Amino acid sequence: MPFIDYVDTWKEVLLRPSDFYREMPKIGGYFDPIAFATVNLCISMLFCLIFNSNSYVLTDALSKTPMSVAIVIFVAGIGSLLIEATTLYIIYYSRVQDKWSQK
Repeated sequence: MPFIDYVDTWKEVLLRPSDFYREMPKIGGYFDPIAFATVNLCISMLFCLIFNSNSYVLTDALSKTPMSVAIVIFVAGIGSLLIEATTLYIIYYSRVQDKWSQK
Protein backbone atom coordinates (compact mmCIF):
# COMPACT_ATOMS: atom_id res chain seq x y z
CA MET A 1 0.00 0.00 0.00
CA PRO A 2 1.51 3.32 -1.06
CA PHE A 3 0.42 5.22 2.05
CA ILE A 4 2.03 2.66 4.37
CA ASP A 5 5.24 2.76 2.31
CA TYR A 6 5.27 6.55 2.51
CA VAL A 7 4.81 6.55 6.30
CA ASP A 8 7.50 3.88 6.74
CA THR A 9 9.95 5.84 4.59
CA TRP A 10 9.12 9.06 6.41
CA LYS A 11 9.68 7.46 9.82
CA GLU A 12 12.96 5.92 8.72
CA VAL A 13 14.25 9.23 7.32
CA LEU A 14 13.35 11.07 10.52
CA LEU A 15 14.37 8.46 13.09
CA ARG A 16 17.41 6.82 11.43
CA PRO A 17 18.65 9.10 8.63
CA SER A 18 22.18 7.71 8.47
CA ASP A 19 20.90 4.13 8.19
CA PHE A 20 18.34 5.18 5.60
CA TYR A 21 20.87 6.89 3.35
CA ARG A 22 23.46 4.14 3.83
CA GLU A 23 20.97 1.47 2.72
CA MET A 24 19.54 3.57 -0.09
CA PRO A 25 20.11 2.02 -3.53
CA LYS A 26 23.04 3.59 -5.37
CA ILE A 27 21.56 2.88 -8.78
CA GLY A 28 18.11 3.42 -10.14
CA GLY A 29 15.96 6.28 -11.19
CA TYR A 30 15.07 9.55 -9.59
CA PHE A 31 11.32 8.95 -9.71
CA ASP A 32 10.86 7.57 -6.17
CA PRO A 33 12.90 10.27 -4.36
CA ILE A 34 11.24 13.04 -6.36
CA ALA A 35 7.79 11.53 -5.75
CA PHE A 36 8.56 11.38 -2.00
CA ALA A 37 9.69 15.01 -2.00
CA THR A 38 6.63 16.03 -4.02
CA VAL A 39 4.27 14.39 -1.54
CA ASN A 40 6.07 16.15 1.32
CA LEU A 41 5.80 19.48 -0.49
CA CYS A 42 2.09 18.92 -1.15
CA ILE A 43 1.55 18.27 2.54
CA SER A 44 3.50 21.45 3.30
CA MET A 45 1.31 23.36 0.86
CA LEU A 46 -1.81 22.00 2.53
CA PHE A 47 -0.59 23.09 5.96
CA CYS A 48 0.26 26.50 4.56
CA LEU A 49 -3.25 26.88 3.17
CA ILE A 50 -5.00 25.67 6.30
CA PHE A 51 -2.86 27.23 9.04
CA ASN A 52 -1.97 30.51 7.35
CA SER A 53 -2.07 33.33 9.89
CA ASN A 54 -4.27 35.36 7.52
CA SER A 55 -6.81 32.54 7.21
CA TYR A 56 -9.36 32.75 9.96
CA VAL A 57 -11.84 30.51 8.19
CA LEU A 58 -11.06 27.48 6.02
CA THR A 59 -12.91 29.01 3.06
CA ASP A 60 -10.64 32.05 3.30
CA ALA A 61 -7.70 29.70 2.79
CA LEU A 62 -8.75 29.37 -0.83
CA SER A 63 -8.26 33.07 -1.53
CA LYS A 64 -5.52 34.14 -3.92
CA THR A 65 -2.82 35.08 -1.41
CA PRO A 66 -2.48 31.78 0.49
CA MET A 67 -2.87 29.83 -2.75
CA SER A 68 -0.06 31.77 -4.40
CA VAL A 69 2.15 31.26 -1.35
CA ALA A 70 1.48 27.53 -1.48
CA ILE A 71 2.36 27.40 -5.17
CA VAL A 72 5.58 29.33 -4.56
CA ILE A 73 6.50 26.93 -1.74
CA PHE A 74 5.91 23.97 -4.03
CA VAL A 75 7.86 25.35 -7.01
CA ALA A 76 10.72 26.60 -4.84
CA GLY A 77 10.84 23.27 -3.00
CA ILE A 78 11.11 21.20 -6.18
CA GLY A 79 13.60 23.66 -7.68
CA SER A 80 15.83 23.66 -4.61
CA LEU A 81 15.63 19.87 -4.44
CA LEU A 82 16.95 19.56 -7.99
CA ILE A 83 19.64 22.21 -7.47
CA GLU A 84 20.85 20.56 -4.25
CA ALA A 85 20.90 17.13 -5.88
CA THR A 86 22.91 18.47 -8.82
CA THR A 87 25.37 20.20 -6.50
CA LEU A 88 25.89 17.05 -4.42
CA TYR A 89 26.30 14.98 -7.60
CA ILE A 90 29.01 17.32 -8.89
CA ILE A 91 30.83 17.41 -5.54
CA TYR A 92 30.69 13.64 -5.11
CA TYR A 93 31.96 12.80 -8.58
CA SER A 94 34.68 15.45 -8.47
CA ARG A 95 35.99 13.83 -5.26
CA VAL A 96 35.74 10.33 -6.75
CA GLN A 97 37.66 11.42 -9.86
CA ASP A 98 40.36 13.01 -7.68
CA LYS A 99 40.79 9.74 -5.76
CA TRP A 100 40.99 7.72 -8.99
CA SER A 101 43.54 10.06 -10.53
CA GLN A 102 45.78 9.77 -7.44
CA LYS A 103 46.03 5.97 -7.75
